[in-house]
Amino acid sequence: MTIMRPGGDLLILRPLLIAVGWLAAAVLVWFVGPLLAFARFTPLDSVPERMAAVAALLMLATAHATWRAVGNARRNRRLLEGIAAPVPGAQDMAAIGKSFDDALAKLRGARIGGRHPWLAALTGRPYVYELPWYVIIGAPGAGKTTALVNSGLQFPLAGELGQKVVRGVGGTRHCDWWFASDAVLIDTAGRYTTHDSDRASDRAAWLGFLGLLKRYRPRRPINGVLLTVSVSDLLTADAQARRTHAAELRGRIEELYRELGIRCPVYVLVTKTDLLAGFMEFFADFDKDERAQVWGVTFPYDGDAARSDAPLRMASDFAALEKRLNECLIDRLHAESDRERRAALYAFPQQWRLLRETLYEFLRQALADTPGAAPALVRGVYFTSATQEGTPMDRALGGLARALGLSGRLLPPARPSGKTFFVTRLLRDVVFAESGLAGTDLRWQRRRALLQWGAVGAFGGAAVAAALFGWRAYEDARAGISAMAARVPALESAVAAAKSTATTDLPALLPTLQSLQTLGEAGSTRRFDAGLDRHDMLATAAQDAYQRLLKQGLLPRIAARLEERLRSGGQAHVELIYETLKSYLMLFAGRNFDAAALRAALVSDWDATLPPGTSAAELGALRRHLDELLKSGEVGAPSQADAQLIADARRTVDSVPLAQRAYSRLRQIELGSDAAEFSVESAGGSAARRVFARASGQPLSQGVPALYSRAVYQQSLPQRTQAVLRQFAGEQSWVLGRADAAAAPAALADEVLRLYRADYARLWQGFVVDLRLVPTATLPATAELAQLLARPDSPLTALLHGVVREVSVDVPGAERFDALRRFVEGQPSPADEAQALLGKLSSHLTAVDDAVLRKAMPPASDVPRELAAFAQRAPEPLHAMLGQLAATASTQVFAVLREPLARELASDIAPACARAIAGRYPLQRNGSEEISRAEFVKLFGAGGLLDGFYQRRLQPYAEAAARGEALQAFAQARAIHDVYFRDGGRQLGFRLEFRLLDMDTGIGEFLLDVDGQRLSFKRDLKAAQALTWPGAGDASRVHLQVTPGSSAGYDFQGPWALFRLLDRVRIEPGASPDRVLLSFDVEGRKARFEVRSTSTPHPLLRQALEQFQCPKRL
Repeated sequence: MTIMRPGGDLLILRPLLIAVGWLAAAVLVWFVGPLLAFARFTPLDSVPERMAAVAALLMLATAHATWRAVGNARRNRRLLEGIAAPVPGAQDMAAIGKSFDDALAKLRGARIGGRHPWLAALTGRPYVYELPWYVIIGAPGAGKTTALVNSGLQFPLAGELGQKVVRGVGGTRHCDWWFASDAVLIDTAGRYTTHDSDRASDRAAWLGFLGLLKRYRPRRPINGVLLTVSVSDLLTADAQARRTHAAELRGRIEELYRELGIRCPVYVLVTKTDLLAGFMEFFADFDKDERAQVWGVTFPYDGDAARSDAPLRMASDFAALEKRLNECLIDRLHAESDRERRAALYAFPQQWRLLRETLYEFLRQALADTPGAAPALVRGVYFTSATQEGTPMDRALGGLARALGLSGRLLPPARPSGKTFFVTRLLRDVVFAESGLAGTDLRWQRRRALLQWGAVGAFGGAAVAAALFGWRAYEDARAGISAMAARVPALESAVAAAKSTATTDLPALLPTLQSLQTLGEAGSTRRFDAGLDRHDMLATAAQDAYQRLLKQGLLPRIAARLEERLRSGGQAHVELIYETLKSYLMLFAGRNFDAAALRAALVSDWDATLPPGTSAAELGALRRHLDELLKSGEVGAPSQADAQLIADARRTVDSVPLAQRAYSRLRQIELGSDAAEFSVESAGGSAARRVFARASGQPLSQGVPALYSRAVYQQSLPQRTQAVLRQFAGEQSWVLGRADAAAAPAALADEVLRLYRADYARLWQGFVVDLRLVPTATLPATAELAQLLARPDSPLTALLHGVVREVSVDVPGAERFDALRRFVEGQPSPADEAQALLGKLSSHLTAVDDAVLRKAMPPASDVPRELAAFAQRAPEPLHAMLGQLAATASTQVFAVLREPLARELASDIAPACARAIAGRYPLQRNGSEEISRAEFVKLFGAGGLLDGFYQRRLQPYAEAAARGEALQAFAQARAIHDVYFRDGGRQLGFRLEFRLLDMDTGIGEFLLDVDGQRLSFKRDLKAAQALTWPGAGDASRVHLQVTPGSSAGYDFQGPWALFRLLDRVRIEPGASPDRVLLSFDVEGRKARFEVRSTSTPHPLLRQALEQFQCPKRL
């Protein structure tokens, strides 16, 4: 099997040059060798010696050739295996099938055979990896694979593998490798370009792929980039999507340049050109050779240019292409007889112009130079069509139809023609012909040159080094001993001070420990050791001194810190005292020594209690010195421990019940990966941070500890509890000095579980009531929040279901969450009703925002008020969340509506109200005129001027407008409405019930006539009598008369005659809000009544009337 490569036969020069070089070296050795002499030594004087030298040169040349051949084979094998290896960042990979194993086996042996396959094997010709390599990038569905399948290229492996392509694991999940006769084309997965599947994973996989190329083709990883852009993507995507796509493509090109270290040419392939309406009609008559030609523009090559001028040239070049299409149009129209096809032909240049404008803007963004990055070496832009599938897009007629308000006409789907347009010669004559344009990695070349020159320098320096070796070894040994000796006096003083100082300051000991530990390294002469070095002996002595300082300096300070913790603890920190006591006893009680446990406890203590200024480097050094101290095993004798301190600590621990201590230990143990903390972030999904907040200010990543999860409670809590109790039982004898048998194991476990259950319910309830929604400052933000909450995959729904799962009926304190469970799981579910309300709220807020943008009057809606009412019935956390959202929405909508409502109030309501009450009685007690009852009803009645405006405009936002000046006026109007109207505010009137309390003896009868309703009171007739105001008739008259005396009394006319009478009466509040006391004085004769009303406040007090002021502004 052979795979051709352009110019492959030139590689025969390499073995020929090696042979010529070996012959030249052999001639020099044979004829010049005898002339070489070192002092009196002539190593190449005899024939056998020269033959041995020539043979050595031959073996070196053979070894080099073998090394190169093995290296090429190894790189070829690793590269091909890398195709199948999981790319970095992949989450899961399937096993490689047998067909792919067969493909790898064949590829490992594939060589560039040229016309002489036997010569390739003899001369060690390059393998597959030395073909020109091209990377194809583009969005998913851009037509990359289809273009290759129909490119007309020859794929020599197709016959042996049964397929043209070698796929990565999982099919096209990662990339396809096309081994053509002329080049290797790597069809990358579309998600590598757009990173739209899993951005972190896709980026890692992409960079891993580039690393694979860089690793196995270090000099020139690729020869070019085929950047594919689909016509469908250009014409169907909006401007923002195109900008994003362009940025992604530019990012991939920059990453190629940056990661591979080369500037390779970029060829832009515009695929699926057949989707332009009229394409097939325009090119239908092209024969095979015409379809194989290149359609596009190739830019002049200037590889040294600091910036790319391709974006500047594209406009003129595209215009030239369009001009050429128009020149061909007349001939094509004459040759076509079908009317519909002629119409499609005629419109094709217009369709192409629309594509050209979009494509130009897209490529200008994708190929523009970026500051700090190498400019893209753009060679050209080419238009292709591999298969004719899908429905052509008529952008010109579609735009015209939209402009005229007509419905667009769908073009019939294209029928596959089996023809490929403008692909074959593009790859062979343009792309592959320029395979040498890609630069090489300068860093690789410089590194290789440095290695070569370094080898030469090393060979020359070896001779000089050998002469200096003996002298240098002696000088180094003497210098090392002197350096160590110079440090000893200062170290002796520091060590003595460290041993004599009783302190808990561990960082202060670090310089002395570090100096003593590195003392042995100061005198090292390992570089030039000729048997004179005494470093090992001195280093052993230094290490012994270091070990003594660990036990006599570090150990006492550790013990002092533990003793300090034991003395400062109390019952509130009994678990800390217990753990500290255990560490202290392990430090000095040999049989219970556990190096790993002691180290973990001490390191944890240091991390928590060392001064804040302690650096990470100091903490790391302390850990290393601790490890050296614990290597020897038991580090302290029991006699060194403070027995009284141990006894005091044991008494403190004993003062706390064992169950409480065991529960504290249970809360501190790590649960492992089988249990996770329940948090808003984990339960609410990726959108949780956009929706939720915590009232306490705690982060969303923190929540209810994993110990208090339903899974732990049901599956592993008893076992974990028993494990803690067994651990305590095993430690009691040596930590507390006795075994604690105060409680039976079963009773102790039950007590621990009781404490756990109490905390379970408390923690979950605290978590639930702490949940809030993210505050929103603008109306669009509130609308977006409501939309997120109303989605089927709402983070609120996910969070509530997660909480309900954890507080189901079989966990502690489940009854506290019955209301929440019914809310989420009820049939029908109130949660569904809440989502529907949230959806309506989102639509309403969006409509209001849209109306504001259009400067129109926003629509009114009761949705915020409905949501607020629903929140009052909902359990926590819905009560707080939905109430918060309803209040925010009302406030923001009212803020938007304030200006138009204020204009309407100022222009319509306020003037009409002012005219109605100006100088009018009874609204103004001293008014010269009276307001008619009809005007009064029109102003204050249900649906009247004030009530109608309030109900239509303000009521949905009354809470948001509560601080407004106008709302107080509407509240006063509402009070008048409630007091002076009946039948739901549609009819003016109220009912009064008079009861005589006291009457002077000078009054025989007290007569009161109100609109024809006659009330008569005598001293012996005190029964309550009722009247209704206004009366049933048209009479608007009030008459008061007392007897005896025919003229003693009052008479008033008009709609407000009753109130005119009351102006002459003293009115006092009664025993309840619905009662008042009226004191009449008629010519010195007095009568006193209690008047009861059916409405409150009492209408005769007239507070609402006299306090009323027309609304002026919001």
